Amino acid sequence: MPCAFQLIHRRFFSSWILFIIAFPVLMASGFGQFKSALEVRSLSFEEADAGMPVDLTGTVIFADPPATIFIQDQTAGTFFRLGGAKAPQVGDQVRVRGRSLTGLYLPGIEETTFEVISHQGLPAPLPVTYEDLTSGKYHYQYVSVEGVVRSIEPTAESAGQAVISLGVQKLEVRLDEFNLSDRPDPVGSRVLVRGLAAGEINQRRQLVKPYLRVQSWAEIETLSTAPTFEEIPVLTPRELFTFQVEKRNESLARITGQVTAKRGNTLYLRNGEIPFIAELGQISQEVEISDEVEIIGFPEMRGFRALIADSQIVSRVSAESDPKPLPISWKELKSGDWDGNLISVEGILANVYHTDHDTKMDLFSRHDTSSVPVRGPKLMNDLQPGMELSISGICLVESTRTSQYRAVPDLVSIQARNSGDIRVLKRPAWWTARRLGRALAGLTLVTFFAGLWIYLLRRQVERQTGELRSGIEQKAAFEERQRIAREFHDTLEQDLAGLSLRLDTAAAQSIDSGIQKLIAGSRSLVSRIQTETRNLVADLRDSPAKMADLSAALRELASSTPGQVGPEVFLTLDERVMALPSRVVHHLKMIAGEAVTNAIKHAGATKIEIKTHLDEDHLTMLISDDGKGFDADRESKGKSGHFGCMGMRERARKVNAKIIWKSDSRGTSVIVTMSPFDEV
Repeated sequence: MPCAFQLIHRRFFSSWILFIIAFPVLMASGFGQFKSALEVRSLSFEEADAGMPVDLTGTVIFADPPATIFIQDQTAGTFFRLGGAKAPQVGDQVRVRGRSLTGLYLPGIEETTFEVISHQGLPAPLPVTYEDLTSGKYHYQYVSVEGVVRSIEPTAESAGQAVISLGVQKLEVRLDEFNLSDRPDPVGSRVLVRGLAAGEINQRRQLVKPYLRVQSWAEIETLSTAPTFEEIPVLTPRELFTFQVEKRNESLARITGQVTAKRGNTLYLRNGEIPFIAELGQISQEVEISDEVEIIGFPEMRGFRALIADSQIVSRVSAESDPKPLPISWKELKSGDWDGNLISVEGILANVYHTDHDTKMDLFSRHDTSSVPVRGPKLMNDLQPGMELSISGICLVESTRTSQYRAVPDLVSIQARNSGDIRVLKRPAWWTARRLGRALAGLTLVTFFAGLWIYLLRRQVERQTGELRSGIEQKAAFEERQRIAREFHDTLEQDLAGLSLRLDTAAAQSIDSGIQKLIAGSRSLVSRIQTETRNLVADLRDSPAKMADLSAALRELASSTPGQVGPEVFLTLDERVMALPSRVVHHLKMIAGEAVTNAIKHAGATKIEIKTHLDEDHLTMLISDDGKGFDADRESKGKSGHFGCMGMRERARKVNAKIIWKSDSRGTSVIVTMSPFDEV
């Protein structure tokens, strides 16, 4: 097997080498080359793009230097690129060598070299129809068509363009060399045109519109001359494309009428009350609205209407009065009978849009929901929806639908000529739906903001009233505190001072040691009461806004407790506790004092501890003892004749603090928690 495989491989390789060596010889001998125009134009896009070799002989049928030459042989036509070489003459027989290219529509030849063999003249043209040209079958071939000249005009310095009627179709003929002054007017004459079949191509390689390329007027042969002015039949608008037993020659027609409107090269005319439309072949022809004109042109059906196309004005007379619009109803407007006529109709303006160049609006009937679009140049700027208007303009059937044997208008519009075609009959009431909606929306907003303002004002009044009430209460409380302080100082403190002096006198006179001890104890108790009274008076004298030190107040409380005859008091104070209002310090001190007193009098405690602690937003004061405890849930709520816990709870409420009791057989804890930042 390996030997057989190697043998096959060697033979295949040898055959490939022989093909490579022989290929140039085969090419030189003409093998594999395309030798006819039909073969070239039959290439697919991919084949033509591959640059296939071409060697063909044909006749030059059209020259478009410096780029392209069109040639034709017995099979078909194609083109080749000159590539900078001198162009051959039309009618030369040439041999062209090169490679295929895709072309815009069909394949051609590039990278060409050519030689002129002889000059045999143009071949006989192929007679074609308009359908043949649109199919592309004869594209880039020398053809001929027969028709009637519709129009002819210059397009450049030495070029021109003619339009030829081929039955109902019109074909454009482009002349490279043209001078109208050298020939009589050919419009209306029947001619035979010989030229290159060409056309406009889109980006998808599709033939959009065919036309003929003609080198000069010499390739246009007149078969019959145009009719004289007297020979052209005179028609009325009613006779355009209506049934006649003996059909007249309507290749050209004469018709008269008064100009009712104009738009570009389109004239709207009226003969009596019968309208018709004319399209001028030359836009430069001067004409004014109301002119009486006679027009020569070609009758043509276009959509819903007949018109005179490729027309020219042969006479013009200025009329004494402008044409009057014909007032019609909405039913008549929708019928289509007034298509192309100058009419007027009344309705209600629904909406209006102004652009830089024109105005668009919709007009509604007064009696039903039907509407009609109105278009025109820059119209009145003060038009408002809801206005009742009278609109004048040209009635136009824009589209139709089929109803058995009839074409029925589907969309009708009005083309206004200027601002004078719009007359305001009645302006809308000021209270339109839109304005009423805006007013209601504004009233709603005002009501909302008024309610919001009242709410905020009420909150502010309540806040200020609270502050005022608090200020009054504080002032009254301060004055009452001052009064009580005065009363304490002038009565109780003076009486205690007198009692202290009497005890001192009694101690000096008494000899009995037992009595001496009793008097000394009483003297100590009176001194203590005096100290408490002075502290109470000082607290009452202090302003509520004055700041005090809680730690100092608690140290003073601990130092005033007689440790030698009672439990020992320990302090654990957080030095981070800031200064507080004096009334807060007073209440906290009195709560702590009451807790200490209860521990001494009722709990039989041997150790009392007072702690303070400050965290992020709370101040905690703890008073704990090691006494026998009590029923906190029942007795802290107050018993008959016992008001200590009740007073502590009231003092806590005064400074917005919370107070709780925790008690069991191992002792009692009083915990006071408050936010000092609410009091500073």
